[in-house]
Amino acid sequence: MKRRRHCPRMRWMSLLAALGLLVGSTVIPAAATRTVEGDYLAGQLLVATPKLRDPRFARTVIFMVYHDDHGAMGLIVNRPLAMASVNELLRKLQGGEDNKKEGAERGRRVRMNYGGPVGSQRLFFLHSNDYQGEGTKVVTDNISMTSHKDILLALAKDDGPQRIFLAIGCAAWGPGQLEWEIRSESWVNVYSGDALVFDDDIASKWQRAFDKRGRNL
Repeated sequence: MKRRRHCPRMRWMSLLAALGLLVGSTVIPAAATRTVEGDYLAGQLLVATPKLRDPRFARTVIFMVYHDDHGAMGLIVNRPLAMASVNELLRKLQGGEDNKKEGAERGRRVRMNYGGPVGSQRLFFLHSNDYQGEGTKVVTDNISMTSHKDILLALAKDDGPQRIFLAIGCAAWGPGQLEWEIRSESWVNVYSGDALVFDDDIASKWQRAFDKRGRNL
């Protein structure tokens, strides 16, 4: 009996179809401004070292959304899943029919990304700061995160951010967990730039993140 193959794009579109109620305002703690060993990493990049063999995180680059004494949360920026049009995403999130509607495939396209293994039914929009709306968390001078689907409505009206991707799930750590993993040399942190976070050169992103630190691990 032949094994049936599933199209990755259809698999993720089917997932999105079931997620409409899970896209909404999400309370994110205020971003801190310190760095590790008593300092916080919000707004920086967390880069997996070769010592980190967990397949969920191996060779990942994570943009840190928040980090404080209560824990940390970030989004993987180098695990793309598929591309989808804004109209298609809106139709899925609003409970549209599976059959195609005229114009559903048209309009601006958004990269869908694996954001991490935690909250795999949560959607997070990482984007440039030229958009602020409901559920928006400003992280740096250039990068914000929004967890509300109104951002898709803005994009459909050509009123959304210039740079954006949609992350499915996130990476999260409990109190002290990330600090311990960094001391164990599973991660290194580097200062972020919006170009590295949003560009489409996925294959080189992990090495380029290490190059920002000036280390060849």
